[in-house]
Order: sequence, then C-alpha cells, then structure tokens
Amino acid sequence: MSIGQSIKLIPLGGLGELGKNMMIVCVGDDWVIIDSGSAMPEDGMLGIDVVIPDVSILLENQDKIKGLILTHGHEDHIGALPYLLEQLNLPVYGTKLTLAMARFYLNEYDYFEPVQMNTIEAGKPFMLGQMLCELIHVNHDIGDACGVAIKTEMGWIIHTGDFKVDYTPVDGKRTDLDRFGTLGREGVLVLLSDSVNAEYMGSTLSEKAIGDQLSGMIRHAAGRVIIHLYITDLVRVQQVLTIAEETGRRVSIPTEQLLNVMERAESAGCLTYSRRNVASAQNKNHRGNVKSKPGIVLLASIPGEPYLSPLSGESGQRFPLEKEDTVILTGSYHAGTEKTFIRTIDMLYRQGAEQVYDLISRNHISSHAGQDELKLVLSLTNPKYFIPIHGEMRHMMQHKYLAEQLGWLDENIFILTNGEVLEFSDLGAAITDRVPAEKVLVDGLGVGDIGNVVLKDRKLLAQDGVVIVALALKRRSKQLVGLPELITRGFVYTKESEALIDDVTSKLADFVRATDMKNYDPALFRGLVKDAVSKMLFEKTRRRPMVLPVILDI
Repeated sequence: MSIGQSIKLIPLGGLGELGKNMMIVCVGDDWVIIDSGSAMPEDGMLGIDVVIPDVSILLENQDKIKGLILTHGHEDHIGALPYLLEQLNLPVYGTKLTLAMARFYLNEYDYFEPVQMNTIEAGKPFMLGQMLCELIHVNHDIGDACGVAIKTEMGWIIHTGDFKVDYTPVDGKRTDLDRFGTLGREGVLVLLSDSVNAEYMGSTLSEKAIGDQLSGMIRHAAGRVIIHLYITDLVRVQQVLTIAEETGRRVSIPTEQLLNVMERAESAGCLTYSRRNVASAQNKNHRGNVKSKPGIVLLASIPGEPYLSPLSGESGQRFPLEKEDTVILTGSYHAGTEKTFIRTIDMLYRQGAEQVYDLISRNHISSHAGQDELKLVLSLTNPKYFIPIHGEMRHMMQHKYLAEQLGWLDENIFILTNGEVLEFSDLGAAITDRVPAEKVLVDGLGVGDIGNVVLKDRKLLAQDGVVIVALALKRRSKQLVGLPELITRGFVYTKESEALIDDVTSKLADFVRATDMKNYDPALFRGLVKDAVSKMLFEKTRRRPMVLPVILDI
C-alpha cells in the first residue's frame, strides 16, 4: 500500500531548549509553520538582545508556505515574528487575543508593514492549501491559547502548544479534552506535546488555587505588594486586578507597555477590570490612594529585556523598594539565568523587602501540564507516533518515559533535535534529512552577524580586558620610531602598573629591533607583535587580554 501524501515534520526551534519555538508541517508541497518564537540570551551571550530560529529552509521554499499559525501570544511563540515577516510575506492565523499580542510585538519592534492577519475561532476548521486545520482551546497563563490539529490522509497531526489541564480556570474556559478525545477516536498519526513541566509529578495547581494563594499573601501584607510577572501573563494580571478590587487596594502599573497589552486584551474580551482602580504609568505615586490600604504595584518585564530586570536593574533602572514591601515573583527565570535569579532575590531582601515569595521555582505556579495531565492527553489522543516538544532534553526524555509507561514502544517515540526532518510513510516514520537550525543571534539591528567567534572575543574582553599596542615604523626602512605605546582597558590599572607597562614596552622595542624587516609583511608582522605581547603579559600576570596591534608608517 502507498499513500498519496508525503508528510514531514521539521522543527526549527523549541526542542532541547526553552523558547524559540517553531515547527514546520509539510504535507506534499504545502507547508504550514506553527509558531515563530524567540528566546532570551543565556548568560554567556554578551550583548545579545534576543535569539531566534534559523529560517533559511523557509526562504528556500517560500513558494510552498501556506501560512503561519500562532498558538498563543507569549514571546517564546511570537517573538521572532518581526524578523520572519521582514523576510517572508506570510498570512498569519490565530485567535483574537493571540493576533492582538502579535500586533503588539510588531509595534514594539517598529514593524509597521501591512500583515494579513486572519482571526480564527477555536473549533472552527479552516483550509491552508490541502490541509484542513483546526485550533483546539487549551489553558495557559494567557487567554485564547490553543493547540493545532491538521488532518492528513494518514491521520491527524496534533500540536498541543503550551498547555495545562485546569478544571477551574479564571475565564471559565477549560481545555477542550472532548475534542482531543474525538480526534483520538478518528485516528491520530502523531502527537507533539508540551514537555516543559514533564518532571513535575501529579497535576499542576488550578488557577483558582493560585488565585487563593495570591489573595492570602496580598490580604496579609502590611505594606505595598510588588508583583512581578511577564508582560503577556494576562491570566495572572486578571487575578491581581480582581484581588485588588476585593481587598480595596489600588493597582499601580509603572510599565507603559503592560497598559497597552491590557487594553488589547480588554478589547479582545479576555480581560475585565475597573479603570478607576488602575494608576497609569505617568502616576508616580505607587502607594495607592486608598487611605488604609497600601497599593499593589504590577511590575512587568517587556520584550527584549531580562526577565527580572525591573527588580534586578539589568536594563539600567531598578524599581525602588521600601521597608515592609512584600514582593511576589510569579514568573519563571530563563535557562542560563539561574544565578541572576538567585542574586536578585538576595538583593530584594537587602533593599528592605519584608517577604519575598518565589512561586514559580517552588512549583507553586505553573502554566504547563504536569505528568498526570500529559498522560491524560496522550491517552485521549492515542497517537501512533509521539514527539515530545518544548523543553530541554531532560524534559523531553521524561516525557518519553511517561509515554513508555503507558505502553508506547520506543520505536514510535522520537526525541528530535532542531533541524531533523521526520518523514512518515506507509513503511513507518524515520529521520531522513537535516536542515540548518542554528541559533540566530540578534544584536541591535544586526541579525545573524554575531557568531561564536565574536562571542568568544566578547567573553575575552569581559574577563581579561584589552591591550592596544601602538607602533610607529619608518615608511621605507621599517625601523622603529621611538618606543611602542601600550593602552589598556579592563586589564590593569595603568597608574599602579607602570613598572609592568614599562617592562613590556622595553622588551617589545627590543623584539621589534631584532626582527628581520627585509621581507616585511604587515599582516605577518602584526601577528608577531600580538603573539610576543600576549606571551609577555601572560608570563607576568597569568592573564590573557585581547591584544590589538596598531602599526603606523611615518
């Protein structure tokens, strides 16, 4: 038996990492992209603003792409959208709030070109090329989040997006388990399922239980309550606004972008609150106007800055804390920034905070499914093949173990890496190819022009500094004119290291005078000077600064 369709899955991001989510579904010559996310730079990526997927395979096959489906409005799923749309003219599909968040991100990155945005309701099928597609409502910490189902001749392809199973969600809309079960009975070829919280045993807390926790902390706080979240954590925003009205506290929002996001969410019908109880970004009185009730301050991290920057001051400004302040951290740190996270909590206490509640890292809050929820979706959909997605390798492997516990065979579970092409046929499924899927680093206006060599140089500069060696040579004879000059930055304090500088300068002059200049080659000579100075400095300091020779012909 043979099939009429060629079916392939090509992950470009989100596998073996947190963030940068992007998956390509190929049915014949029709391609659909699911999500276009970004990731925050890790601690070693000095000067990098954001990390995005490598989309070179999409540029080479742009005539095949029928559209981009966005599962929800978080940065790790829509953050690369401005960079993608600069290179490809694509129709974008998603729910009302998701598209509102997409427009917000495009505006934040000064992308104002017209984009074909198509609002899709969950449960309403739509066609992209030969593919019948459908969005399935799921719970997450932003409204209108969805999974994606695509019908093929071999069965349904289901992509869960980020999800949890919440039986008492804030908006009253539960994950559509019935639809997952219906598709499972119709026949699911492959399930691609969120793995971020696969190590957590049991089920994640309901948003109602989380709301009760927040309410208790706010009610018992003697002073102001400073709540940190990410700008698109709108479920958490709704909870705080509701609790504020119930407890008689006024909410101050010093982040103008959060107010913009709230307005978009309100217009999409996904956020309700009294504007009279919310102070604008221009209002500097963060203590609130209710006499006996100190206010609530909502601090939000915005796209392109470190997650805890409003509290850590990593972006240049730090929110001032006061004695008796209670700080509640309701958002997770990014991979590679754990040290910054710990330092920030320590710094909050030093600033005078009376209580610091870190809810995420203690598993008090999660917007991703735990093991019981993951097993439930696996059982309902009953896929022939299973692919853990969205998570580091440890998360994906744990998700694989869960599937094996439920009876899935090892040969039907694929732990993919970004760029691997998984192809389905009547003979089964196999990895048949690999496409470019490296991390593309964005630094200011530069996209992809910063590589490992530049990062290595930046680390070297950060660790040992730079030494500039200025030499003047006679134009014809190439004899040294005067003594070399050493200029240091971030290496040693010159005034306290005059003996070191003088010694190196003297030895370098002797080295240049002893060098054979008959067959003078500028590049070769610069290399000799660099090596000589590097060796001298290392012998005396055991440091390896970056050495930059500057040769002048006079």
